[in-house]
Amino acid sequence: MPTSLHFDIASNCLKKQVHTLLEKPIADSVVQAQQLVSLSQMHNCILMVGHIERYNPTVTMVKNLLAQNQIGDIITLIVNRCSSQPKRIRDVDVSLDLAIHDVDLSNYLIKGLPTTISTVKQSVQLKDRSDSASFLLGYPNCTAFIHSDWVSRHKVRTLRVLGTKGEIFADLVNRKVQVENGQSSTYTAPDHNALILEITAFVDAILLNKNPDATHAVQALEVVLKETK
Repeated sequence: MPTSLHFDIASNCLKKQVHTLLEKPIADSVVQAQQLVSLSQMHNCILMVGHIERYNPTVTMVKNLLAQNQIGDIITLIVNRCSSQPKRIRDVDVSLDLAIHDVDLSNYLIKGLPTTISTVKQSVQLKDRSDSASFLLGYPNCTAFIHSDWVSRHKVRTLRVLGTKGEIFADLVNRKVQVENGQSSTYTAPDHNALILEITAFVDAILLNKNPDATHAVQALEVVLKETK
């Protein structure tokens, strides 16, 4: 479903008290995104936004390693998400299609929101929208660098977390996680389908009457739509 239709379809569902699982980005404007969150609260409906990397088993492994203090406090997080341009994406740029995954992922792993945002967006092969985007996000105690493009010939999904006691490197395509913290350890994440895990979480939320907070989707959208002055 085109992003331009997210608001109209999701708002109609919520007004009819239909629990809604919505693909990311939540909308194509921050105002509409905030309105959807308000509608879900007003009509006591679940609004869950499909930031699927939160259900990626490799990301879950990285988050658990961070929680175990395997590399100390985060200093820098570097994410690369690159591929050729998908023909089905016609109404958004690479920031809203790819980079928004990793903005949300950075907020999720760092457990905070950026206080400074610098962006560089380029139109390399496309004329009507950017197909390469880089973000430098400054958090209170660390930074995140995110690069996404539709220019690369090979699919790349990598995450590197540098900490005060070591570092973690994760290949999200091959489900490999390497930890360097005085010794070297390599893990393989379970081959679980992230989409099934996401849908299961949505169903569980309905059955348990537990409303996931969709505010994180609004916060990620705010970052990718912000232009550096």
